[in-house]
Amino acid sequence: MTELQTALILAGVGVVVLVYVYNWWVSMRRRREIERAVAAHSGRGRDSAPDPLDTAAAAAALAPAPAPRRAEPAQRVEPAVSPETIAATDDEAVVVRPQAPVQAPPPAEPPAPARTEPTAAAQPAVATQPAAAPTAQPAATPLSGRRAEPYFADEGADAPAPRAPDPEPAVMTSPRRASRPGPSGLALRPDPPELDSRVDYLIRLLPLEPVVAEDLAEMLATAPELGRRMAVVGCPVGGQDWQPVLRQSVRYEELAFALQQVDRSGLIERASLDRFVDWVDRIAEQVSAGCNPPDPEQAHAVASAFDSFCAEADVLIGVNVVAPDVPVPGTKIRALVEAAGFRLQPSGQYALEDDDGFVLLTLADIEGEPFVAERIRTAAMSGVTLLLDIPRTRKPARVFTQMMQIARQIAQGIGGRVVDDQRQNLTDAGVRVISGRISALENRLTAQQMVPGSALARRVFE
Repeated sequence: MTELQTALILAGVGVVVLVYVYNWWVSMRRRREIERAVAAHSGRGRDSAPDPLDTAAAAAALAPAPAPRRAEPAQRVEPAVSPETIAATDDEAVVVRPQAPVQAPPPAEPPAPARTEPTAAAQPAVATQPAAAPTAQPAATPLSGRRAEPYFADEGADAPAPRAPDPEPAVMTSPRRASRPGPSGLALRPDPPELDSRVDYLIRLLPLEPVVAEDLAEMLATAPELGRRMAVVGCPVGGQDWQPVLRQSVRYEELAFALQQVDRSGLIERASLDRFVDWVDRIAEQVSAGCNPPDPEQAHAVASAFDSFCAEADVLIGVNVVAPDVPVPGTKIRALVEAAGFRLQPSGQYALEDDDGFVLLTLADIEGEPFVAERIRTAAMSGVTLLLDIPRTRKPARVFTQMMQIARQIAQGIGGRVVDDQRQNLTDAGVRVISGRISALENRLTAQQMVPGSALARRVFE
């Protein structure tokens, strides 16, 4: 072996050693930067004092008490002639008013009692009951067995206003955690904008090395059955926007796991939230990621207070049109309904949609029977009920005016009447009272940063 060959071999070994040492140094430096950035972003560990910017800090300002679990998807509220009350039955239209302002939540988490519906003030013949849509309308049930899914990837009142002397509940705002730059220019992105800290429990992971989508998919297959909607999103290497984690060759340098705590079925159980945290912790260990989840107890308290407000705002307005003494052929009802723009849905109800495909109104048989082709051709009907789901509808006060116009047109077409709970004609004065209360509820929802018909409102009141 010549001296030249020996020198080349030694030079090659030296280069390999230098590359190895340099990579080790870069890896250790990035590890320290990520750990400092995660600590700065979270502002605290699990056992340290709460961050004043954390979503849990808003819990102290939340006046409403934790909401009991809602057994029904919405109150059914139908118009009544009385200006004092709005109550609900399956057949008629009245308005329900809460009897007392919402109380502040107790310090300890109370058990979920059975929900008590508000009763109406003493006025002529007004009935109240837990509201539900007619039998033809399937009630919303808690989501069960729902796996992790990017629910916000493709997206994109009930309690009438309280009496004048009653104080309004405090606006429940929960400031989102801002993006905090880490050392050496390492900046963490803001939280996914589709999430709301009052509704969603968010855990962010910052892996030491980018995670491949195929490897992450195997971990997501172990997601626990929590009965709630779950989302997993990530930021690809070199990208800035959050996107659903897909089963494809993508490497993610940051991940976010979100669990929806509040929906129409009520507040998630604390045990389910703890199982979600444990599951994300295990994934963080597998991908060697920094993980500092928010305090589950405080986040659950914030969600509980917001759920109380949602229970009050979950209102379904119904207006009934009754036929004269002789039932009306179903074919005539169909002609009038379709002329107003309604289209028959697979559920057996008619629906009126806006230009974007969102439902404005639904129409059901007053007896609760589904609309099917054979029944429409052969049966006679005694009336119909128009329904307005306030929190899921854009500009519900304006849609209520449209609903009354359609109800009167149908009544004129069949020679029938628009009636209240006692089958008395619904007066213009009663309509104005209901319209004013819908406007008040619309304003309350907007003040809570949940505009009726928005993506957040549709998700919470699904």
